[in-house]
Amino acid sequence: MFVVKIVNKVIFVSRDVDNLKGMKKKKICQLGIRLDEDFAERLRVFEDATGIPQAALARAALEAALDFYAESGRITFPLRCVPADPVKR
Repeated sequence: MFVVKIVNKVIFVSRDVDNLKGMKKKKICQLGIRLDEDFAERLRVFEDATGIPQAALARAALEAALDFYAESGRITFPLRCVPADPVKR
């Protein structure tokens, strides 16, 4: 699981790891990226239009990329999003 925090257009991603005493999870990894004004505005527009927080988008995209890599052993850039399979009823 990853925790994402956006501060001043920098995205921080932390991996939570259980400590040995069963206490709160300890954050051991942080990832920061810089965003230009246009990219930051696109994130704001996305959040306003969908109601999905910027951090949730970043976390989902990162998790999808890491899951794909774990399953296939490879990854290519740029990453692409594809429509979900239609729900069968």
